[in-house]
Amino acid sequence: MNYEYDPTFEQEPKQENAATGVLGALLGSLAGVVCIILLSQLNFVASISGLVMAVCALKGYEKLAGTLSKKGAVISGVVILIMTYLAHHLDITIELMREAGMSFSAAFVSIPRLLRYGMLNQGVFWGNLALLYLFTLLGALPTIRNSTIKPLPQYFPEQNTPDGVIQPGPAGNIPAAGAGGVPAGGIPAAGAGNAQPALGESAGTPAAPAREGQAQAPQANIEFYPPDRHMTAKPRYGGLGLALFYFVTGFVSFVVGCATDSPYVTPILGGIVLFVCAFFPYLSAFMYVPDTMILYARMNGTLWRINLEQLNRQPGYHFTNSHITLTGVRWHKLSPEEQQRAKMSVQYLITAIETSRVESMQMESTRGNPFGSFDMLIAMPLAEAVVLKETRWGWKISYVANNGKRRKLTIHKSYPGFSPAPGYQPSERPVPFLWRSTIVSLAIALLFIGLFIAVDITQASRSRPKEEDRPRWSASEPDTYSAASPSAGDPALDTDAPDEDAPNKDTQPGTIEITPDNYQLLFHLAKEYGYETLGVGYLPVPAETFGENMYVEAFVPYCDAPVYSEDGGTITAAAHGMQVDVTILPSEGDARDAVEVMYDAFVASGADLYEDGIFETEFNEEYGIAVKQVFYFEENGTLLRMCLFYADEPVNGHCYTARITYLLEQQDEDYPALVQELGDVFGLNLPEIEPFEP
Repeated sequence: MNYEYDPTFEQEPKQENAATGVLGALLGSLAGVVCIILLSQLNFVASISGLVMAVCALKGYEKLAGTLSKKGAVISGVVILIMTYLAHHLDITIELMREAGMSFSAAFVSIPRLLRYGMLNQGVFWGNLALLYLFTLLGALPTIRNSTIKPLPQYFPEQNTPDGVIQPGPAGNIPAAGAGGVPAGGIPAAGAGNAQPALGESAGTPAAPAREGQAQAPQANIEFYPPDRHMTAKPRYGGLGLALFYFVTGFVSFVVGCATDSPYVTPILGGIVLFVCAFFPYLSAFMYVPDTMILYARMNGTLWRINLEQLNRQPGYHFTNSHITLTGVRWHKLSPEEQQRAKMSVQYLITAIETSRVESMQMESTRGNPFGSFDMLIAMPLAEAVVLKETRWGWKISYVANNGKRRKLTIHKSYPGFSPAPGYQPSERPVPFLWRSTIVSLAIALLFIGLFIAVDITQASRSRPKEEDRPRWSASEPDTYSAASPSAGDPALDTDAPDEDAPNKDTQPGTIEITPDNYQLLFHLAKEYGYETLGVGYLPVPAETFGENMYVEAFVPYCDAPVYSEDGGTITAAAHGMQVDVTILPSEGDARDAVEVMYDAFVASGADLYEDGIFETEFNEEYGIAVKQVFYFEENGTLLRMCLFYADEPVNGHCYTARITYLLEQQDEDYPALVQELGDVFGLNLPEIEPFEP
């Protein structure tokens, strides 16, 4: 059987229309935009939709342009970059519209300013965008590689060779047998006098004499080793099941931790750990999945590794018309007729490759050999294979590559009757479950979740009563943690001695009674509550509502001298980049009314408000707390400020209120601790905002 090889043979390239290709990339990327926004709004991991963006944009370009060249890949890449950022920008815009009540246009154009001013978390914004681009890259690379790969050249038998055999045509299109049992296309019909032996047996055919200067193909002795997915069912399905269990458990734990606003870290962080642990059994199981699209063949003593998916894409070697888009071409999904055609394609391809190599060695230059870049993708010869290690799950072998260097490859025991080298027992029964990844993932999960539980237990033992659990309104009883205790040497403040003017009640040693005359002098560091940057002062509450000599604690940044208003009803203190004003306001409704009173008074004072920085009042119905966030300018519009108007649930028609203002130019090393302690006192998640750029 003689083959003629024309090294100048090339298929006629398809014409590429870049203009319509750009339109196709844009249309395809719109599907990715919708997927990104939809998954994000449904609180799913939107980064995965970057895969959809890349594949749809590239395929859209290829469909309308006619082909995907390197130029088309670059154009599609630019479209993907732009549309991915646009999708992320639109997603944040929708979030601002829902959370801040902004219009679409205001939210869309305000994102850069909000990032610059720290209103949006830059780490989260750019981190999510980076994940989107990462998954986009993961989807783009294989799509570009598969679309730009050149088809294998055709190898036709010598026209004058009566017993020549050509490549099979497209699946289902093999010509019918003609006169003498030979099909019109040249493939011998089954049962004809010139028919080939059955594949898998000795397929040698006496070669006709070769013409001068023409290589003669060697006699074919080929054996096939198709994969059997049941051989590796235990490690594959067991690993995938364990990964699914980890993923579902982690997802439920994460959602419960976020939905319940739990103070414990175990549900959220434990869920993240379970997500990560799911990858260990998943990767261990997934490495067995590609086996079903890999076929091994041994021809003339050389072992070949055949990629059925790539082979089926090549013109002239096509053996199935099945459209399997998600899983690709897999051996167990082929019909018996398609499996037979696949074996024929493999035999013809190996013979053609061997023939081309023999003929290329007779040429002065081997640059015309088109097979150099395809051996590894479609048909890879494992020459001089040597087994380095054998386990119950497979063999690790070493073989000589095309460049003459030895490379390593792992072959799983998914192929019944197969042995990579003489002297080794062929695989005959299914392999056992792979426990290594299970033990590793379980150990990691138990270790980290145990650490998180220990942290939660420690924090719970050290935790202080929450602000909503402490009585905010206090009577004029002695303060056992008074800041006046260091002044015990002062006879006027020495409470160890009896006080004839004191009210007729038991007075504990070391305490001072809060009175209208001394309450402004009792400001001190709130160490009794475990705070290091907060001070506690006292404010009188309305006598007509609560009675005489009633006071409330006011937590403000600790400084040398807090300022009281003229009527003594407001305390103001600033330190470490934060200022807090605390006062008691009457309210006919709930806390939202008190916040609106504070905001109206602020506007009436002539504040230079930032129009796009005024947010709606947020109200927590469970605790009755209201908060309004406002941005404004100072120093002739050159200095941007942010403040929060806070009001607690009314008591006897009065609200405990505070205005928290960020003085970012005064930040120091205690600023983060102060933000955390203020958030603890008021029950708010206060952001650590960096200084605004001018």
